[in-house]
Amino acid sequence: LALLSVATPLVVGLVLQVEALGAFLAGSILVGQLLAVFMANAGAAWDNAKKRVENEPRDPARNLGKGSERHKASVVGDTVGDPLKGTAGPAINPMIKAVNLVSVLAAPIIVQFRGVLTTGTLLAIGAAVVVLLTVLLWVVWQSKREVPELAGAPASGSGQ
Repeated sequence: LALLSVATPLVVGLVLQVEALGAFLAGSILVGQLLAVFMANAGAAWDNAKKRVENEPRDPARNLGKGSERHKASVVGDTVGDPLKGTAGPAINPMIKAVNLVSVLAAPIIVQFRGVLTTGTLLAIGAAVVVLLTVLLWVVWQSKREVPELAGAPASGSGQ
Protein backbone atom coordinates (compact mmCIF):
# COMPACT_ATOMS: atom_id res chain seq x y z
CA LEU A 1 0.00 0.00 0.00
CA ALA A 2 2.88 2.35 0.75
CA LEU A 3 4.45 1.71 -2.64
CA LEU A 4 1.10 2.32 -4.29
CA SER A 5 0.65 5.67 -2.57
CA VAL A 6 4.16 6.78 -3.59
CA ALA A 7 4.37 5.38 -7.13
CA THR A 8 0.89 6.17 -8.44
CA PRO A 9 1.14 9.99 -8.37
CA LEU A 10 4.59 9.80 -9.96
CA VAL A 11 3.38 7.56 -12.78
CA VAL A 12 0.23 9.62 -13.35
CA GLY A 13 2.20 12.87 -13.37
CA LEU A 14 5.00 11.69 -15.64
CA VAL A 15 2.92 9.66 -18.08
CA LEU A 16 -0.39 11.53 -18.20
CA GLN A 17 0.94 15.04 -17.39
CA VAL A 18 0.10 17.68 -14.80
CA GLU A 19 -3.60 18.05 -15.56
CA ALA A 20 -4.26 14.36 -15.02
CA LEU A 21 -2.29 14.48 -11.76
CA GLY A 22 -4.52 17.30 -10.51
CA ALA A 23 -7.63 15.32 -11.37
CA PHE A 24 -6.14 12.22 -9.73
CA LEU A 25 -5.45 14.13 -6.52
CA ALA A 26 -8.93 15.65 -6.43
CA GLY A 27 -10.51 12.24 -6.98
CA SER A 28 -8.35 10.52 -4.38
CA ILE A 29 -9.17 13.17 -1.77
CA LEU A 30 -12.91 13.01 -2.42
CA VAL A 31 -13.19 9.23 -2.68
CA GLY A 32 -10.72 8.57 0.14
CA GLN A 33 -12.54 10.77 2.63
CA LEU A 34 -15.91 9.26 1.74
CA LEU A 35 -14.49 5.74 2.01
CA ALA A 36 -12.88 6.48 5.38
CA VAL A 37 -16.16 7.82 6.80
CA PHE A 38 -18.07 4.85 5.36
CA MET A 39 -15.67 2.34 6.90
CA ALA A 40 -15.76 3.99 10.32
CA ASN A 41 -19.57 4.21 10.32
CA ALA A 42 -20.06 0.66 9.03
CA GLY A 43 -17.69 -0.74 11.64
CA ALA A 44 -19.48 1.13 14.42
CA ALA A 45 -22.87 -0.07 13.15
CA TRP A 46 -21.77 -3.71 13.15
CA ASP A 47 -20.30 -3.33 16.62
CA ASN A 48 -23.53 -1.80 17.92
CA ALA A 49 -25.61 -4.54 16.27
CA LYS A 50 -23.77 -7.15 18.33
CA LYS A 51 -24.31 -5.15 21.51
CA ARG A 52 -28.02 -4.88 20.75
CA VAL A 53 -28.39 -8.63 20.20
CA GLU A 54 -26.48 -9.35 23.41
CA ASN A 55 -28.84 -7.07 25.38
CA GLU A 56 -31.93 -8.98 24.21
CA PRO A 57 -33.52 -11.51 26.56
CA ARG A 58 -32.43 -15.06 25.74
CA ASP A 59 -35.21 -16.88 23.88
CA PRO A 60 -34.09 -19.74 21.58
CA ALA A 61 -37.64 -20.26 20.26
CA ARG A 62 -37.77 -16.71 18.90
CA ASN A 63 -34.06 -16.63 17.93
CA LEU A 64 -33.21 -13.88 20.43
CA GLY A 65 -30.25 -13.22 22.73
CA LYS A 66 -26.88 -14.86 23.19
CA GLY A 67 -26.45 -18.27 21.59
CA SER A 68 -29.01 -17.59 18.85
CA GLU A 69 -28.26 -17.54 15.14
CA ARG A 70 -28.64 -13.77 15.23
CA HIS A 71 -25.94 -13.59 17.88
CA LYS A 72 -23.60 -15.80 15.84
CA ALA A 73 -24.12 -13.57 12.81
CA SER A 74 -23.57 -10.42 14.86
CA VAL A 75 -20.29 -11.83 16.22
CA VAL A 76 -19.10 -12.32 12.64
CA GLY A 77 -20.21 -8.77 11.83
CA ASP A 78 -18.36 -7.46 14.86
CA THR A 79 -15.23 -9.34 13.78
CA VAL A 80 -15.37 -7.51 10.44
CA GLY A 81 -16.54 -4.23 11.93
CA ASP A 82 -13.81 -3.74 14.53
CA PRO A 83 -10.95 -3.52 11.99
CA LEU A 84 -13.04 -1.24 9.79
CA LYS A 85 -13.82 1.09 12.65
CA GLY A 86 -10.43 1.05 14.33
CA THR A 87 -7.79 0.66 11.64
CA ALA A 88 -8.91 0.62 8.00
CA GLY A 89 -11.00 3.78 8.04
CA PRO A 90 -8.56 5.97 9.98
CA ALA A 91 -5.58 4.64 7.99
CA ILE A 92 -6.91 6.09 4.73
CA ASN A 93 -6.39 9.69 5.90
CA PRO A 94 -2.57 9.43 6.26
CA MET A 95 -2.42 7.68 2.90
CA ILE A 96 -4.24 10.60 1.25
CA LYS A 97 -1.78 12.99 2.88
CA ALA A 98 1.17 10.90 1.65
CA VAL A 99 -0.14 10.88 -1.94
CA ASN A 100 -0.54 14.67 -1.88
CA LEU A 101 2.89 15.19 -0.29
CA VAL A 102 4.61 13.01 -2.90
CA SER A 103 2.81 14.94 -5.63
CA VAL A 104 3.89 18.32 -4.23
CA LEU A 105 7.49 17.15 -3.85
CA ALA A 106 7.56 15.66 -7.35
CA ALA A 107 5.83 18.63 -9.02
CA PRO A 108 9.07 20.33 -10.16
CA ILE A 109 10.28 17.10 -11.76
CA ILE A 110 6.93 16.48 -13.44
CA VAL A 111 6.82 20.02 -14.84
CA GLN A 112 10.45 19.79 -16.00
CA PHE A 113 9.81 16.57 -17.94
CA ARG A 114 6.52 17.81 -19.44
CA GLY A 115 6.41 16.70 -23.06
CA VAL A 116 9.81 14.97 -22.89
CA LEU A 117 8.46 11.45 -22.49
CA THR A 118 7.79 10.05 -25.94
CA THR A 119 6.13 6.81 -26.93
CA GLY A 120 9.51 5.09 -27.26
CA THR A 121 10.55 6.18 -23.78
CA LEU A 122 7.28 4.95 -22.31
CA LEU A 123 7.67 1.60 -24.08
CA ALA A 124 11.22 1.26 -22.72
CA ILE A 125 10.03 2.04 -19.19
CA GLY A 126 7.17 -0.44 -19.58
CA ALA A 127 9.55 -3.13 -20.82
CA ALA A 128 11.86 -2.51 -17.86
CA VAL A 129 8.94 -2.82 -15.45
CA VAL A 130 7.85 -6.10 -17.06
CA VAL A 131 11.40 -7.48 -16.80
CA LEU A 132 11.68 -6.45 -13.15
CA LEU A 133 8.31 -8.00 -12.31
CA THR A 134 9.34 -11.21 -14.07
CA VAL A 135 12.55 -11.35 -12.04
CA LEU A 136 10.57 -10.71 -8.85
CA LEU A 137 8.14 -13.54 -9.65
CA TRP A 138 11.04 -15.90 -10.42
CA VAL A 139 12.74 -15.05 -7.11
CA VAL A 140 9.53 -15.66 -5.16
CA TRP A 141 8.99 -18.96 -7.01
CA GLN A 142 12.58 -20.05 -6.25
CA SER A 143 12.21 -19.17 -2.57
CA LYS A 144 9.16 -21.43 -2.24
CA ARG A 145 10.87 -24.47 -3.79
CA GLU A 146 12.01 -27.27 -1.52
CA VAL A 147 15.73 -27.98 -1.73
CA PRO A 148 16.31 -31.77 -2.21
CA GLU A 149 19.29 -31.86 0.21
CA LEU A 150 17.16 -30.42 3.02
CA ALA A 151 14.05 -32.51 2.40
CA GLY A 152 15.06 -35.27 4.86
CA ALA A 153 16.87 -33.04 7.38
CA PRO A 154 15.28 -32.40 10.78
CA ALA A 155 13.79 -28.99 11.40
CA SER A 156 16.14 -26.43 12.90
CA GLY A 157 15.65 -25.66 16.56
CA SER A 158 14.34 -29.15 17.34
CA GLY A 159 16.72 -29.42 20.32
CA GLN A 160 18.71 -32.42 19.00
